[in-house]
Amino acid sequence: MSDANFSGATPIRKSSLLEKSALVRKRHRLGAVLRWLGLGAITIVMFFLAVLLWSIVSRGVPALFQYQAQIELYYDPAVLNPEGGELTPEMLGSINLRTGFERGIFTNSLRRTLENAGIDIEATVTQRWLDEAIGSLDAAGLTGGAAIIEAAGAPADAAAAFGQAGGTIRAAVTAFGGDDPASALEARDAAAEALAGIGFSDAASSIAAIDPADGAEAASELAATGYQQALLDAAGSLRQPNQFDDAALSEIIYATNRRDVRDRLVADPELVGTTDNTAVPIDISITRYLSGELSGVGISGMPPGFDIPSGCGKSTLLRLIAGLEDVTSGRIEIDGVEATAAPPSKRGLAMVFQSYALYPHMSVRKNIMFPLRMAGMDKAEQNRRVDLAASVLNLTDYLDRRPGQLSGGQRQRVAIGRAIVREPSAFLFDEPLSNLDAALRVGMRLEISELHTRLKTTMVYVTHDQVEAMTMADKIVVLRAGHIEQVGNPLDLYREPRNLFVAGFIGSPRMNFIEGPEAAKHDAHTIGIRPEHIAVSADTGPWSGVVGVSEHLGSDTFFHVHQTGLADVITVRADGEVGFRHGDRIHLTPRADVIHRFNDKGLRIA
Repeated sequence: MSDANFSGATPIRKSSLLEKSALVRKRHRLGAVLRWLGLGAITIVMFFLAVLLWSIVSRGVPALFQYQAQIELYYDPAVLNPEGGELTPEMLGSINLRTGFERGIFTNSLRRTLENAGIDIEATVTQRWLDEAIGSLDAAGLTGGAAIIEAAGAPADAAAAFGQAGGTIRAAVTAFGGDDPASALEARDAAAEALAGIGFSDAASSIAAIDPADGAEAASELAATGYQQALLDAAGSLRQPNQFDDAALSEIIYATNRRDVRDRLVADPELVGTTDNTAVPIDISITRYLSGELSGVGISGMPPGFDIPSGCGKSTLLRLIAGLEDVTSGRIEIDGVEATAAPPSKRGLAMVFQSYALYPHMSVRKNIMFPLRMAGMDKAEQNRRVDLAASVLNLTDYLDRRPGQLSGGQRQRVAIGRAIVREPSAFLFDEPLSNLDAALRVGMRLEISELHTRLKTTMVYVTHDQVEAMTMADKIVVLRAGHIEQVGNPLDLYREPRNLFVAGFIGSPRMNFIEGPEAAKHDAHTIGIRPEHIAVSADTGPWSGVVGVSEHLGSDTFFHVHQTGLADVITVRADGEVGFRHGDRIHLTPRADVIHRFNDKGLRIA
């Protein structure tokens, strides 16, 4: 009897063989998809494991252990307390984590730890910038850059050649747009010759084929090659290894947990200056070394220009003003208003960093407009401010370009424009010109000074370049190891330096210092005389010596005089037409009214 004989029973539908076959195929397809997904996931995991293994092998087996190691700290009491004396817990607790403490502890310790792990820091840095330079050249079709750099002997020599060639191309672009055909032809030939001279013969041929008679069209064609920017970018990269120092190394450990280490010192000051190394775990990504990526803001016055060497605390001070660092003591006032605890967004300041920090996928207009968009400002007001800033900075013709199509100076102007549109109460500049070559630095220095004159807004400018400080500032604050050495206008610092440190830094070439009997004649421990305040003669003068190296600069000549009996070398700045040669004996006469006197503590004697 079947189920169908029961009242109300529902017949069971039987699947056909065809339907069963389709179901099986569907399950097989699903299984295949899952298998491929699993295989893909395994492949991705294996790929990353292979990359990690390659990184470890390429860096050496010690790097594997270094990845898991603690950094051994080497305490330097001379840096922690430069004034000498016993270090107390209170003194250690007040040490700034980003100035002397960082340099004396972490930078030194990190360097020694990496070296112990078999990692050549300088070689890693050099190779990183070499790769970047070669990449810039290859991207513009300037092949063979690696061989050219190697043949140059030193990266700095290749940088000079590339920078000079880039400059000739820039001059040719300018000449093509001018009204002098002969000058345009000469500039083109000079550019082609410069490229051929350093080994880029194909690029030289392509430039030689451009007809200067085409004027603006020829200028556009030459600019479109990308040779100029590639050469200047490569030159900038090749200069970086020479600028790598402990300050650059300290940037690598920016995110480390230094406060834990300071607390350990506060708890046990006896650790300072001992030979016992204390291993402390810190939060630092050693994978950056494994992958070879070691690399290392009414009428107001322009200044202060925080000046003097790297690591003295000038950038830290700027970040404190901006609100990017915590203030442990003291107070910050902006326009007479207490701002120590105010967040950065409420301080009304705009900061321009050393790196341009532009968005490469955005146009110049969008880069400048970005902070206004984030603030939700009206679109019409955004465009008004951008157009005004572009007009002030001569960027109107470049608003639709992207950063990659701009020169270094133009990119820096875009970064400044992004600050201008916020209409801040003050600008904070953190070494904004350090990434530019010499010619661009001079041009941008003039542009920033002119910008200050037009905007009438206070600018706080950090630099270790004394030329920038002397030529741009209304007032200079000279810092050393976090301490203010002297404050004053440029000429005050030049004429009346407070101590030997300021005297030796302000002025180029630096001041000559003389001790001993000659200083005693002036009732001083040390006397200083600037090179430009010494007259030279072939036969008369109270001092005499033998000419060593002569540096001829055209308008001036610098003589480095030896065997004076006063100091190892006396530097003299003379007229460019003075013709003394190496080995000549000359006589020197210092101006008595500009001799600077210092006591045994290095302080100025009035």
